[in-house]
Amino acid sequence: MEEVAYWRKANLIHNWFVENLHNGVDEPNFHQEVTKQNLQVLYRLCIKVLKHKNNTTNEIHPHYILPSRPGCFFGSISYDNYYYHVINETKD
Repeated sequence: MEEVAYWRKANLIHNWFVENLHNGVDEPNFHQEVTKQNLQVLYRLCIKVLKHKNNTTNEIHPHYILPSRPGCFFGSISYDNYYYHVINETKD
């Protein structure tokens, strides 16, 4: 295994991994293989969120593309500047 990225207080990214790679089961310290194709999907979702940042109609609201996930260690679940900061860091 090789670590290629690390996220801190990025509940939306954690949620994406849980929902897409771990069948919606959020267990502490789960490890899951992530493929290049998985990361490409996540990258495309980040691009989509950034492209529609100012357009919050229902079908393209960030909540439907990369939703936040509440949790005691995750910080804010708002779709605020920090949310978009995490999206930008993930994209990069």
